[in-house]
Amino acid sequence: MKGFYIGIYEITQAQWSAVTSGNPSQYSASDHPVEKVSWKEITEVFLPKLNQLLSDERDAKGMPAGRCRLPSEEEWEFACRAGTQTDFCFGDDEGALKEYAWYQDNSGNSTHPVGLLRPNHYGLYDIYGNVWEWTASTEGSNRICRG
Repeated sequence: MKGFYIGIYEITQAQWSAVTSGNPSQYSASDHPVEKVSWKEITEVFLPKLNQLLSDERDAKGMPAGRCRLPSEEEWEFACRAGTQTDFCFGDDEGALKEYAWYQDNSGNSTHPVGLLRPNHYGLYDIYGNVWEWTASTEGSNRICRG
């Protein structure tokens, strides 16, 4: 697998709105993850607009910065596991899940601001729960359960 970058938080409603000028989310709050978006909306609307906005920016090597995409399933699994071989990135103790994830037992059936719970060993937040994760696989087989 080649190297890749991945955001440490889910895309927030404020970020989605800044790129698309809209917010489809049911649980409206700027620091919550965007939800109620389809794979098609992400790949055909959000990412092209985001890449266009970034096209004038340059990275440290002088390359265009606007090359954002969804991670592959393999990349997401690698990032989520953070080098572990256990059931969860934090070990095998399901009781510790509440420290890392918003799920049925602690979410109150709503989303929550990104980054409130503990990150994995790679510094990625909300890898379990809060919202579903999309990957770059073909539409229909690309939803990764996050809680």
